[in-house]
Amino acid sequence: MLKKKEILPLPVLDIKAHGKEDWVGRIRMLGKTMVLDVYDARRIMCPKGEEKEAEIKFRWACDGKNYVTYLFLPEQWISGGIYYAMHGALGCYCSPRITMDIESTKLAEKYGKKSWNSDRGSDCLYRLEDKIRQEKRDREYDNRQARINERAGKRKPLPKDWDRWLGATVFKTERYLFYDSKDRKHGHCAHCDQNVALDGRQKHNAAGRCPECGSRIQYKAQGKAAVMKNTKQAIYLQSIPEGFLIRYFKVRKISSVDGERYEMEEQEITTYSEKKTYHDFNLAYPWSKNEHWYDSKDASFSAWKEKGYLYTRNAKKALQGTKFQYAPVDIWAKHERREIELERFFEKFEISPFLEYFLKAGLFNLTNDYIKSHETWKGKTPQEILGIDAQKIRELIQADGGMKYLQILRIEQNQGRKMPKEDKRYLESSAIDLKSMGNLTKYASVSRIRNYMEKNDSYSTIAERETHWEDYINMAAALDWDMENDVILFPRDLERRHNEASTLINKQKFQERCEKVDEKYTRIPKLKKSLEKKYGYENEDYTIVIPEKASDFVIEGANLNHCVGRSDVYIENHNNGKSFILFLRKSGREDIAFYTLEIGDNKVVQSYGYGDKKTEWASVKKFLDEYQAEVLDKKRVRVRAQVAASA
Repeated sequence: MLKKKEILPLPVLDIKAHGKEDWVGRIRMLGKTMVLDVYDARRIMCPKGEEKEAEIKFRWACDGKNYVTYLFLPEQWISGGIYYAMHGALGCYCSPRITMDIESTKLAEKYGKKSWNSDRGSDCLYRLEDKIRQEKRDREYDNRQARINERAGKRKPLPKDWDRWLGATVFKTERYLFYDSKDRKHGHCAHCDQNVALDGRQKHNAAGRCPECGSRIQYKAQGKAAVMKNTKQAIYLQSIPEGFLIRYFKVRKISSVDGERYEMEEQEITTYSEKKTYHDFNLAYPWSKNEHWYDSKDASFSAWKEKGYLYTRNAKKALQGTKFQYAPVDIWAKHERREIELERFFEKFEISPFLEYFLKAGLFNLTNDYIKSHETWKGKTPQEILGIDAQKIRELIQADGGMKYLQILRIEQNQGRKMPKEDKRYLESSAIDLKSMGNLTKYASVSRIRNYMEKNDSYSTIAERETHWEDYINMAAALDWDMENDVILFPRDLERRHNEASTLINKQKFQERCEKVDEKYTRIPKLKKSLEKKYGYENEDYTIVIPEKASDFVIEGANLNHCVGRSDVYIENHNNGKSFILFLRKSGREDIAFYTLEIGDNKVVQSYGYGDKKTEWASVKKFLDEYQAEVLDKKRVRVRAQVAASA
């Protein structure tokens, strides 16, 4: 055991270096502990024959089984080794050399691990570290494997009726009657293992019944299928003192004229204890009858899913005394008669214990949908949890409705109107989004919506049709159209009416934007006269126009399809006098947008036409050069003169 309190007080030696070394090391023995002090000499540069004192970097101590490192800055112990202490990170293709004196090198070779291809003392220490780390990893692996084997060792033999349960529940539909293609009058039922007389009219793969045991079977011609193999997954719950095990089996049923037999391979064990849940996997070669348990999967488990038919006869007893003792998994499994995701159920049950009441009330479809979903419902009463009243809960139970049926009942309750059963069945079976449907049913019944959608077949899918119509209805309501008028609700040409509504909505938004900026930036109208005196100018080709109000910016941006009116940046700068926006127009056509200019520091900062492009740029540039010389440069001279006079 390394004693840090004894290692740290060892005095630091005065070590000098002449600049040719990167790292310098000295080893001392403290009992059976080797103590290495490493000094940083990388920055030392001195003339030939001279030396300078090297700075202590770290202290490394090792007793052959463990090692620790003390960093003098920032004065702390770390578990990392020599390389980590030098560079602060693990992993390197080569290990830096530490220059040692003869005595230190001998100690490193004596207690370290010497190599035939290196005589450096530091290499011996690096290999010693590698050896210690490997031994530590081996110990950790052995301890980890011991814990895994301990968990796997808690398994008990399966119940005596396990095979009978497999045949009666898991492989109930996989029963075969084999017959000879030549002698079609005789066959052999693999399920009851009896020879039977046949009428000769049976066909390969056809369904039928065994004349002897009455089981539903599938006929198999021996010339085409002499042996049938079916594979499924089964789950067995087993109680242990600290919790319970979920044991997953891959079961293969082999049917032939020799009867039925089962091959079984335990794939996974999930251990539920009070503190933690463990997953252990059998990594042995498939169907080899060997076992090698480990707590992580390998590539052979890429398609593995934790599900299976649940053996229900001991389920309650296995869960007794655990946090899942009230989970009615036996009721659920008996109803489903399929491979179920038991652990997914437990995850949901832990945060939603009301699943007990769902299953006992017969809400199996709702339970299945809820387990698969990412939703988490809360509430103390069924009404709070489901979001519907007691009468509708009874209807939900009678229909064994799932989450979609529950949404339909919520829509019905929120709108306060009774929905016919055929409409509910239509909604439950269709691909229509019920959230959108809830919005549409504010204005029309489901029957009328269904009829309209079926007639309006200009769209590729119902979902696309419904989305487009819902969008139109929302816009129509926003435009205050008469939502009780069938002409408005059910337009013949939905696409045309949708586009018309969209255009009006955009105009409405545009008008609201104009009104908003006019209310906000009230200084712009007051600036117009002064800006006309300062920046007004025209010639035969072009005219400079000054904006009258803030909404002119919005209109300009819309007409020229650029960013002047989309954000408030340019409007605010103009309003505050930081920079000014001017409109360039063709003379005689001042009402038609052509170019937008930004003036800052008495020069043209930006000038763009439609779509941020520079159309007719040669003539526009000629005018702007003239404008710069005749107007803007003169403003600069006047400003300079005023500054000089004030000085």
